[in-house]
Amino acid sequence: PEDLRASAGVVLANPPYRRKGHGRLPPSGLRARALFEDGPHTLPDFCRAAAFCLCPEGRFIAVYPAERLADLRGALEAAGLGLSRLRPVRSFADTPDSLVLTEARPSGFCGPAEPFFEAPLVLHHKMEGQTFLTREALEFCPELDGKARDSISQSVPIEP
Repeated sequence: PEDLRASAGVVLANPPYRRKGHGRLPPSGLRARALFEDGPHTLPDFCRAAAFCLCPEGRFIAVYPAERLADLRGALEAAGLGLSRLRPVRSFADTPDSLVLTEARPSGFCGPAEPFFEAPLVLHHKMEGQTFLTREALEFCPELDGKARDSISQSVPIEP
């Protein structure tokens, strides 16, 4: 709707990660729709919608697979958005990036020519054969602490 044009300071999205035909479809149609690009639910569609809704100094925040960063950059550019910040996410310090947290701004926004690359967010560490959330992950998203405590044990060791 036209009343959404340039109305948002921030648009947050977790677009479908997988191209149709790449990967096994889950039995749930809703889950399949959330995971796979299909029809009007493609990465370029999400980027165009964000660009439409953003005010001139707005920010589009998205999480996307690291292996498809080039696709994301292309879709952002085609929608008139430029990548301004990027933070890789990895499961462990010694594993490859699995996701990227990104911030994009309208092309007319006077920001850096190249995106600011933040240090990777490492989610887990191993201790005595068990896997735990890192302090960095808990600082990034404190809500993980309660969920981890509820699902793992009463006391979740955190790296020093």
